[in-house]
Amino acid sequence: MKNDNRVTLRSIYEGRAPHRLYWTLGQFDPYNLPESQDFQLTDDGRRVFGSGGSRNQEKPFASRGAPWLTIDYANVRFAHSREDDVDHFSWETPRGRLTARRHSNHMIEFPLKSVDDLPRWQYVQENLVYRKNPEFTEEQGRKCWSVSWKWSPVQEMLQFETGVENFYYFLMDAPDRMRALLDTMHRKNLEGIAIGLNACPKATVLMLTENTSSQIISPDYYRDLTLPHVKKYVDMAHERTMKCVVHMCGSLTALFDEFEATGMDGIHSVTPPPVGDTEYMAARERFGDDFIILGRFSAQLFINRGRDAIRETLRTMIPERLIHTPFALQASTDEMQPGEEDIQALINAIQDVQADFT
Repeated sequence: MKNDNRVTLRSIYEGRAPHRLYWTLGQFDPYNLPESQDFQLTDDGRRVFGSGGSRNQEKPFASRGAPWLTIDYANVRFAHSREDDVDHFSWETPRGRLTARRHSNHMIEFPLKSVDDLPRWQYVQENLVYRKNPEFTEEQGRKCWSVSWKWSPVQEMLQFETGVENFYYFLMDAPDRMRALLDTMHRKNLEGIAIGLNACPKATVLMLTENTSSQIISPDYYRDLTLPHVKKYVDMAHERTMKCVVHMCGSLTALFDEFEATGMDGIHSVTPPPVGDTEYMAARERFGDDFIILGRFSAQLFINRGRDAIRETLRTMIPERLIHTPFALQASTDEMQPGEEDIQALINAIQDVQADFT
């Protein structure tokens, strides 16, 4: 029988040091190892690891919302359909029609294609309605130890509504309309977060899914457009004596000053090279020993590398000081379908490093 080890991970999210190398691989951890049924047989006969992320990508986009929330629109005719693994969306408004398409976690058609679409999206956002899900029970709410929320307005637009280039074009061509839209989206976020915090009164952690990276936003733009929003969400958590941990898995070091100014309590998915630019200890040195760090160990660091090479990489990245702070190693498949031999080599290497600290 598999054990439920969320309490151990929860203690790290709440700011307590594990005093050992605690790790996760999707839903797995030291006490809950992958079993044979967690691997899938490919057409060429390989046994590959089926991650939770890849399974989530198979779900229609509309089915991925928070369990305590319902999302609706007033005076907007919204439609969603799915065809050949592609989600199709449309919004009919008095100001015009918008369409979008999404495959897996990636937009292949953004809803905002020109500045003429900004008034339409403004109307959509103004008429967005968040409500507590009536099917989410008080008992469910009491069992929640974390509340997860989506992106702040800038990150949402960059990833899902304009794309990177158009976001900055629109900001130059229609700055007043863009700022008004961002303000409206922020107000709606405040409403949604408040619903989640009230629905889960015993939660101790607010998780924000930002995906911020200095590759798509500069420190100046972050300070101007994003920092005030994230700081407000952090303040909402702190008012309830909760921690606020922010998911960011890209290039982060150039934004350290801005992150500190938000008051955030931790970063989920601090990512070293080759995928990101932030070593675990760089974040630890910058933010101090109380800061919560979930350190991402990307698939490129363990696929086809073998136990010995993985072990030496881990020893280089994780000094003993780190395990006596709120830190967990977060191995990630990055949707690359590592083979069973890769996963076993990774687990063996982690266990070798765990032994170093005992």
